[in-house]
Amino acid sequence: MIVTSLGIPAVFPSRRGRRGGKSVKINGAAKKFLYCGLVNARSLVSNKYVISHHLTVTGLDVLAVTETWLNEENGDTILREVCPSGYSAIHCPRSRGRGGGVALFFRDSLRVGILSVDFCPDSFEYLYASVCVNGVTLRLVVIYRPPSLSPNQFLADFADLLELLLPHPSKLLIVGDFNIHVDSESNAFGQKFLSLVESCDLSQHVGESTHHGGHTLDLVLSRSVDNLVLDCHVSDLLTDHSAVHWFARASRPVRPKKAVTFRDLKSLDLDLFVTDLVNLQLFTAETNDVTTLLEWYNEGLAAVLNKHAPIQKKDIHHPSGQPME
Repeated sequence: MIVTSLGIPAVFPSRRGRRGGKSVKINGAAKKFLYCGLVNARSLVSNKYVISHHLTVTGLDVLAVTETWLNEENGDTILREVCPSGYSAIHCPRSRGRGGGVALFFRDSLRVGILSVDFCPDSFEYLYASVCVNGVTLRLVVIYRPPSLSPNQFLADFADLLELLLPHPSKLLIVGDFNIHVDSESNAFGQKFLSLVESCDLSQHVGESTHHGGHTLDLVLSRSVDNLVLDCHVSDLLTDHSAVHWFARASRPVRPKKAVTFRDLKSLDLDLFVTDLVNLQLFTAETNDVTTLLEWYNEGLAAVLNKHAPIQKKDIHHPSGQPME
């Protein structure tokens, strides 16, 4: 149809529709990075003010905590006492005995949920969660390995966990207190662990001592292909462990662009437009030839439209998740 070919929409969008499209825009600029932390609390009951203060002064978006020493009875209550305003927390208490336990503190602006996987290791405790921000989903695993348990059993269990986690395409972070001296080249357990990590194309990002005894026990692992972690560094000594901080890339994927053509019909001067229309040869000349009339119609209307509303080109960002046409 001539109307469509000249860039005129068959149905004009309503003003309500245009307003609705703008209303879904996110207010404010989205953050490009998540500011993350990890620390061994050595009992959140004893050190709840230390952890709460650390969250407040650093402005961390996410803090993984090991050795919470919480149980199912008091855990939720203690977590609420630790959380500063604007934060929430989830945790996995040790099912039997004292000590252990892992938790995750996070800003209320993040969507965080516990993920389930059919895996119950004997050699370590873990919390598996999803963290969603800016349209990006990170899978975060918080691990605590008691130092008294078998190194060989841990290596086998950890390899089984990786076998479950690595095939999934979303970005992956594995953090925690592994109680392994990865900084010591003479430590056989540490070297076997690093070999396992490297064989799975994982990167270990902590390069300094995290324990007052002088070893690197608290680790941050990510898949090399994800390019997820940057500026990983050891921060303040909070207990007998120092906190570890890093940034996780959490930017929204770049939306595809689409080139469109359009006419700015809203800015037409209707009086001048109508004047030029009625002066077209189609209305001022006479002929009985249908082919000639059709040519006058097409050429005349195109000329008037190009004069008053020329075709313009523009690149638009296409909404994420919708196919490009």
